[in-house]
Amino acid sequence: WVYLGPPSLAHTVGYSHPHYGKSGLERAFNGELLGTVAGAGVGRLLDKAMGRSLAGWDVVTTIDLEAQKAAERALGGRKGAMVVVDPGDGSILAMASFPSFDPNRLDGSVMEGDSREGPLFNRATMGQYPPGSAFKPVVLAAALESRAAGPDFVFDDRGHVTIGGRRIENAAGTSYGPLALDDALAVSSNAAFAHLAAETGPRALIETAWALGLGMR
Repeated sequence: WVYLGPPSLAHTVGYSHPHYGKSGLERAFNGELLGTVAGAGVGRLLDKAMGRSLAGWDVVTTIDLEAQKAAERALGGRKGAMVVVDPGDGSILAMASFPSFDPNRLDGSVMEGDSREGPLFNRATMGQYPPGSAFKPVVLAAALESRAAGPDFVFDDRGHVTIGGRRIENAAGTSYGPLALDDALAVSSNAAFAHLAAETGPRALIETAWALGLGMR
């Protein structure tokens, strides 16, 4: 077993190690890669009955190697993650997380490091990040639909708001003062929409997101 891919694909491909086990695609498709998956066909059953070694199957992904390399270059060795999605069908064209690791050189220092700061932590799939301004129209729709806010809603934007002990700031800490809903959307106020989301509640946000097709294939 030798890993030959670019460093940024290590989290996706994963590893297969006699001591540390398996991760990534190596774990998810272990049966296919070994040729032992259920429903392999009569030929595989005959091979097994006759003691012949089983040839593993290929696993083909949607990763575009050039896009993957571009994502790796864009991260430039900085801690973070990048995912490139095909808008047509949701296929993952690239997924990079840094810091990464070398699947060919696993040792105790790699495997026993800080679970959220070490190289094994896949920031693309395991990290938690703000949804970004693209989600603000969903928050607005949910607030109006659930009547958590109405046309007369006004938020006094002081440049930041604290929710659940976390301080959320506007870009560059800008304070906008009193904002109606349309104004808050126009200036993309993080403080206003964080407040609006908290007032709306998670149930209404999730229901509206699903109604708008988010999470659907």
